[in-house]
Amino acid sequence: MNPVQIALAIAIVIAALAGAAVLLMKSCARMPGEIAESSGEAVVRTADQAAHKAVDLGKRVWDGVGRRLNIRPEIRIDRETEIAFDRGVLELVTLKRGFTHEYTWENTWLGSTKSIRLKGYFTASVGFDLNEHFYLNIHSENLRVDLEFPPPRLLACELNDYKALVEQGYWNRLSEAERHEAINAMIASARQAMGSNQEWLAEAKRMLLEQIGDVILQNGGNLGFANDAPFPQLPE
Repeated sequence: MNPVQIALAIAIVIAALAGAAVLLMKSCARMPGEIAESSGEAVVRTADQAAHKAVDLGKRVWDGVGRRLNIRPEIRIDRETEIAFDRGVLELVTLKRGFTHEYTWENTWLGSTKSIRLKGYFTASVGFDLNEHFYLNIHSENLRVDLEFPPPRLLACELNDYKALVEQGYWNRLSEAERHEAINAMIASARQAMGSNQEWLAEAKRMLLEQIGDVILQNGGNLGFANDAPFPQLPE
C-alpha cells in the first residue's frame, strides 16, 4: 500500500472508533431529565402494582366475609371506597344465648293485693347495627387491613315461653289485660338487664374480630387495627 492508502485506512479506523465511543457514552450517560423521567415511571408502575394487589385482596376479603357472616362490608383502599357496602342485611348477629329472667307484678286496691310472678325463657341476639359505620380499609403499600365497626349491642330479646304464678286478692282480681301488661313489663326488664351484659357484648366483639381476622389472613392480608386498637392475635 502506498502512503495515501495507509493514511486513508488509519482515518477510517479512527472515525469508526470515535463513533463507537460516542454511542457508548450516550448509552451509559443519560441526561438528568431522562433519569428522573425513567425513575418516575418506575415509581408509577410500582404504585399501580401495589394498588392492584390491594384491590384484589379487597375483593377476596369482601367475598370471604360474605360467605362467613352473610354480610359484604364496604371495602376501602387507602381510605377511598372501592367496593360499596351491600345493604341486604342491616344487622349482624355474632352471638346467641338462651337465658331465664324472673319478674313480679303486683297491685293493691283497698287492702287487697293481687300479683303475678313470671319466669321467662328468652333467646338474646347480640351483634352490630350495620346502619352505623362498618368498613375495612386496606393500605396498598403493605396490605395492612384496618376494621371500623360500631359497638356491639343487644339486637333482639325473644320470649320463647314463660311460667306464671298468680295470687288473686279477695276482691282485687287479676284481669287478662293486666296479665299481658305484666308479660310486657317482664320482656322490657329482661331486655334492659341483658343489654348491659358486658360479658356477652365482649364475646360478640371477639367473635366478629376472629371471623374477619381469619378471612384477612387466609387471603394474604396483614392484621392492622380494629377501631384504632391493635387487631388481637387470633388463636392458632
